[in-house]
Amino acid sequence: PQAEGVYMRNRRRATATLADESNVPCRNCMLQGLGAMEGVCPSRRNDAPNAGMRNRRHVKRFRGDVVGPRQICARLFVLLCLSVGVEATGADCAKTAGPLNKWLCAVSFTLPDMHFTASGFTISLSGTHCSSLQVDQIDSALIPQSSGADSRAGVSVKLNGISFSCSTAHLNVQHATVWPLGPIKADGEASFGVSGTAFNSKVLLTEKDGLAVASDLSDDTSLHIETLDLHLEGNVWVKIASLFEGILHDYLKNKLLPTEIVKVVSGLVHTNGTQALGVLDQWVLSLPYAPLPEPSLPAAALDWRQSDALAMADYILNDVVGCRGPLGLDAIVDSLTDRSGAVSVNASSIVPTIRVEVPGLATVAVDVGMVNISGLDEFSLFKLLVPNASAAERHSLHSTATFASFAASLDVRVNVTPAGEKLHGSSLVEDFRLAVKAKATTLDATLLVGVNRTALASLDALSALQPGCLARTLLPSAVGVRSLELHTSLDGIAVLARGGGLELGVDTLLDNALLLLTDSFAASIPKAINGVFGGPIRGMLDGVLKRAVASLTNSTCVAPPPPAPPPSSP
Repeated sequence: PQAEGVYMRNRRRATATLADESNVPCRNCMLQGLGAMEGVCPSRRNDAPNAGMRNRRHVKRFRGDVVGPRQICARLFVLLCLSVGVEATGADCAKTAGPLNKWLCAVSFTLPDMHFTASGFTISLSGTHCSSLQVDQIDSALIPQSSGADSRAGVSVKLNGISFSCSTAHLNVQHATVWPLGPIKADGEASFGVSGTAFNSKVLLTEKDGLAVASDLSDDTSLHIETLDLHLEGNVWVKIASLFEGILHDYLKNKLLPTEIVKVVSGLVHTNGTQALGVLDQWVLSLPYAPLPEPSLPAAALDWRQSDALAMADYILNDVVGCRGPLGLDAIVDSLTDRSGAVSVNASSIVPTIRVEVPGLATVAVDVGMVNISGLDEFSLFKLLVPNASAAERHSLHSTATFASFAASLDVRVNVTPAGEKLHGSSLVEDFRLAVKAKATTLDATLLVGVNRTALASLDALSALQPGCLARTLLPSAVGVRSLELHTSLDGIAVLARGGGLELGVDTLLDNALLLLTDSFAASIPKAINGVFGGPIRGMLDGVLKRAVASLTNSTCVAPPPPAPPPSSP
């Protein structure tokens, strides 16, 4: 039946080729083969009885006719000339919509070497490289923890309309049976195109002591290939592909490719995902960060507990002004923000690039752009620059602020650069916005401010108003952010895609991943947020403060001239 199908398909192709007078060698070959089979040319059968009896060992039933060795050879010639499969053509990446799909179309990836035995054929495919990957749709949903056999929480993922094309560096097919031309030993190359493919799975997290310790694909993960077009090239046995083309096609489509691709994805999720969770868990377990100890300062350093000027400033700021009232901090913030209670800061020059290595696949770089904060006019508590009662921290000042509600958004640019043996291509650049809502948020900060009290006392009232003059009273290496803590209760978190198309599916997938973390591992989230502020953000602000002080110290300290005397009376 396979030979019958190939014959009918190739005969239709032969009709067009026979009309091409310029293709003389192949045309003659076809005429000879078709003539032997269809009566176009006289068929010269071997009528010798003994020869006929011998040839019956090679008799093949083809379209209802009994044929002998010459007919077999003629048909093999036709197959040799016409055995051309469907080319595995890739998508036109220039016409692909959306940056993510354009990037997927342009990158290439490798599949493991594949070996299998089917219907007596031993088939090997090695050096398989794939490209032109396209995905039509991404669907996902949150899977909460349950009391069933598999109680793990996770996210279900469905990819529909997957297509890609692949080529192998080496195809080898062997069969021990002796055919008319000898035992099959086919060597060559294969290429195939896959389309209409659907991938269904669940990414499940294993929990231990309130932390996610491992990630795995669910056992019911499936990959269904709707269409696979196969093309073979190589020696004469590869050209006579009808003998094993169907076997290879069906095995690739229904078993080998789905199994190998699921195995690759499962390995990536388990290996890389579990490694990433391990790094995150070790970081969470190291929290909270202890405040940096106050360094030993010279005896000339000012003891803030004994500063009458600071006590007066604290009284005015914290008690007279306060949070509410006509002169309250809320009113001041409203006047400065046009009653919006919101500010925007470009953090691109403040926050350094965050780089994450995904072993064997890619390097992910994250850059933060605009940071938008609202709710700054809803203070419920505010204390600024309050001295610490402990003698061990007499050179430090503490500030705290509590907001009834708080919202922030970060514009984030993600750059994914393939790096490794499995993924090749250019960088993918995507823009997202991370939106966070919280309530009852308290921010605590402790600043080291070492001031030379003699230098400060030498400033006159006008010079004390000049930042450059004040900066010169600071002791070397005696300014910094010793601690930063954020205690909050999350009210919502989401990722907003800045583009359409496939990015919307990625947006939903990231939202569900964040919901998974906040719902299933809620106890660790406040600790992790506080750790982010106490570690990376504290370090960033410490650097910003030190650079600002250095810049002011190097500036000119010039006291303004005294006011002009009043005009003399006439």
